[in-house]
Amino acid sequence: MRILAPLIVYLLTSTSADAGIVSCYTLPDTVRQGRTLSVEAVFAQPPDMIGGEFLGKKIPFFQVDSLTYRALIGIPVKLEPGLHEMIVRASRETEAAGAQPVSIESRLGVLVAHAEFEKDSIDLPSPAMSKLTSDNLAREGESIGSEFRTCSGRKMWRTSFIYPARGPITTPFGSQRVYGDGRLSWHHKGVDIAAALGDSVRSCGEGTVILCRDFVVHGKTVMIDHGQGVVSIYCHMNEIKAREGDILRKGDLIGTVGETGVSTGPHLHWGVSVGNVRVDPVEWVDRYVR
Repeated sequence: MRILAPLIVYLLTSTSADAGIVSCYTLPDTVRQGRTLSVEAVFAQPPDMIGGEFLGKKIPFFQVDSLTYRALIGIPVKLEPGLHEMIVRASRETEAAGAQPVSIESRLGVLVAHAEFEKDSIDLPSPAMSKLTSDNLAREGESIGSEFRTCSGRKMWRTSFIYPARGPITTPFGSQRVYGDGRLSWHHKGVDIAAALGDSVRSCGEGTVILCRDFVVHGKTVMIDHGQGVVSIYCHMNEIKAREGDILRKGDLIGTVGETGVSTGPHLHWGVSVGNVRVDPVEWVDRYVR
């Protein structure tokens, strides 16, 4: 049985190897709030069914090769640091006539580490603040949220992501944003990249365009499905150059930088979601998440 980083990520319990499982482990060997965790299971014989559970949520696994399956998990920003349990369940049919399927279960202990996030106060002019209504936020959240739940089976990205626009990051992922008098506050779900009006916005990785829309708060927005629960979002654009259904290569033009929606100036809001959990997109640039 393969074990990575004892006392940090370890197998709590498992059925015996002769039942079919050889190893079950996580990458990286520790994970911070707002990052992405990869769980890999290797079998002696191909399972007929495999699935997982983390934080009470079902986690899909996808086949890497005939004996290896992998799942990606987004770690929520507000998840309490400490040890959390990941359950991997699998089964396979036996050759003996009338025999029950062999059930396999592994329980992984995942230690989630604390991450430091900035606090950012934003004073918006009255016209912009008037757009931040509960109705607008709920309406747009429903439309965008339904697309974040996309989980197509094909993994389309082949390498690490690229930044979709050129410029400095003015607001990092996870910053606690406080608007106006403090009645509105939430963690920033992506990064803001400052760039000139009209600069190119490009796909961070291979994928399929699943949304192109002009919102009151998020402005002109594009969303891309990269497969296996990974979705990227691009907001506040000046122009949208992509269409829903377009199949993109990494670096393809999808729009231009703008300040549409609720914005204090030209910039691109870029985010990445894994399993409908918003994670730090910069991690996807810094390493090949697989």
